[in-house]
Amino acid sequence: MIAPEFIAEVDITSETNTQLTEAKNMKQIVRRGLGHRWVLRIKTRVLYEHEHRPLYAQLTALLGRYGSFSQVIPRYSYPQNESLTDAKVRASVASGSTSIPLEGLPANVSNIITAGDFVTFDHSKVYLVVESANSNGQGETTIRLHTGLYETLRPTETAVFQGVAFQVCLEKDPITLKRKAKTGELLAMDLKLLERL
Repeated sequence: MIAPEFIAEVDITSETNTQLTEAKNMKQIVRRGLGHRWVLRIKTRVLYEHEHRPLYAQLTALLGRYGSFSQVIPRYSYPQNESLTDAKVRASVASGSTSIPLEGLPANVSNIITAGDFVTFDHSKVYLVVESANSNGQGETTIRLHTGLYETLRPTETAVFQGVAFQVCLEKDPITLKRKAKTGELLAMDLKLLERL
């Protein structure tokens, strides 16, 4: 929804549910809870009035946290290896799994998928690849993800690496329109967005 040319700065935060308890003897007990989401903080460049008003109207129409939209992040929504196209899931993969077998890639390519690439499947969750992977002679590889799958994957389901879109909502209901008091000049927008799961 926010045009890539409007975006000046992006912070991508990985939020997990980790609980740490410290005993009297200073021993730490760490538990990993379920769940993960991405938090995006997008700062726009200073927008002209004809750019700002429609964007402000679109964001306001979401009714705060109620509505959601797809957001592509400049550079990060695309793989580091420019020859990487979308692939297919090679076999059924159960929810919770972090290893995903893929096929339909260019054959015999080192680092065809690079650690730090984002991927999504036929559901809205975005995943992060944590280890680089090479393709074999049949164009197959297995990727390892940061967090377990939210849904079971079916064979031939698409693994999207190009134009990965985060499904997000606003963190807060109110949206503030800011202007300089003396000149009326619009200021840059600073938005915090939560991944909608």
